[in-house]
Amino acid sequence: MNEIQKMACQAALEKMIRDGYVCICTIDKILKITGGIPDRKDYEVLHVLHCVHFREMPKDLLRGLPVILARVIGSEGLMFDISTDCKTLLLDRAKG
Repeated sequence: MNEIQKMACQAALEKMIRDGYVCICTIDKILKITGGIPDRKDYEVLHVLHCVHFREMPKDLLRGLPVILARVIGSEGLMFDISTDCKTLLLDRAKG
């Protein structure tokens, strides 16, 4: 993955988080660019949360979301990581 692709994936992920809900379309597009093959069970968790707003999730689920996103988007063999800013935004939403 080149730097432009990495920046595009990062921007898309950050937009999804700012928008306040899980968008499986965004995740699928990132996986297509990166060539990642996520663990099926982790991916299914995100798939079932498609279009569920963070404010509608239990706080424990929201706190675990950065971990699941990191495992799916940072699938085996990839060097893509969820930024600290994204994790902080999700955790801040879990507190409020």
